[in-house]
Amino acid sequence: MAGKSVKSPGAIPGLDGLKTGTYVLILFLEQARMIQIGKLGSYTFPRGYYAYIGSAFGTGGLPARILRHMKTGKSCHWHIDYLRPHADVQEAWVFGERTKLEHKWAYLIRNLPGADVVTPGFGCSDCTCLTHLFHFDSRPSFRRFARAHRTISPSSPAPLMIPLS
Repeated sequence: MAGKSVKSPGAIPGLDGLKTGTYVLILFLEQARMIQIGKLGSYTFPRGYYAYIGSAFGTGGLPARILRHMKTGKSCHWHIDYLRPHADVQEAWVFGERTKLEHKWAYLIRNLPGADVVTPGFGCSDCTCLTHLFHFDSRPSFRRFARAHRTISPSSPAPLMIPLS
């Protein structure tokens, strides 16, 4: 069911002990559709998987931000809030460290096999990245992403993959 929401937001297993950090949401859009993304404009989103890169360094950190993304029926604050009611969150890839890797991860994901840009400017109005949202016809590989992460941060812990559906 498109855009299903969590009924009672509690702790998400796997996020225990993580505070701030960088994350990738993997979403699935069941069917192609035209969606208005705030002031960014209207775009046709093809059916498939989407990888959205973000960071959570404010109050509540990663757990609060990912729980917010799991909910539907909320006010639209970020670009992802306009897409979220139409797509199901499948998993999160998280790096619970103080280092902000959002822009480097956008580069890594853009270079994963099958990555495509549907909405230039999505989620990156505060930086010079092309986008923070990438489309894939099939589910992107966490293993490939984790290997690519090691190339930019060889001495740091690996990111975690947390199933959310």
